[in-house]
Amino acid sequence: MAAVVRAGPAFAIALLLNACAAAESVGVETRSIVSAADLPGSRYRNIVVFVQDANENVKADAERVVALALHDAGANAQPEAVVFKNATLTAQQKAQTVQREFDAVLYVNIGQSGSAQQPLNNVKHDAEYVYYVNQIGVATFTRATAISDDTSKSLILEPDGSVDQAMLALDVEADLQDAKSAKGVWTSQTIASAPINLTDMASLFGQAAQKIVLKMKADGVI
Repeated sequence: MAAVVRAGPAFAIALLLNACAAAESVGVETRSIVSAADLPGSRYRNIVVFVQDANENVKADAERVVALALHDAGANAQPEAVVFKNATLTAQQKAQTVQREFDAVLYVNIGQSGSAQQPLNNVKHDAEYVYYVNQIGVATFTRATAISDDTSKSLILEPDGSVDQAMLALDVEADLQDAKSAKGVWTSQTIASAPINLTDMASLFGQAAQKIVLKMKADGVI
């Protein structure tokens, strides 16, 4: 499979935040590369999901979310935490089980995640009110909202009077490997972000998982 060049997580998240600034809503973008030469004649149907580099609680929940998204797309998917639950197996034994029972393995890595901020154009504050300025033709309309505790949860008021939107951001990498040949056949990077007052990290990951699976389907691997 050709080498994959990825943008750094912080840079990629910054790009998505800029793209979504006007909408000020949830933004999810997935980019992928398919190794067509290594794909089998038919689409993958039996897939085991491995979430890497996460604590056990996050791993189990994340694998379940991805597996459900794959199931909804028509694939028979199982979380690794379920497949090998209470089983004491060596790495070789696990590999043999995967080769015997599954067509492919989807490796998911949750990269950079946490809070971020996005400058809001045409929004200012004076420490007492937040002012939203809209330009319609030659007319300018300004709406003022008193600053409250709720304001501080969703907006970041800078000392110079500018206003940033408090965001949650998430970077997820997914790689699909053929279970029989052990070759990588599909890889992707997904960047998701949303205003912190509109979502939480679990919901954001769920939307990222849906986007990953939709891309897999569009690329013809499932």
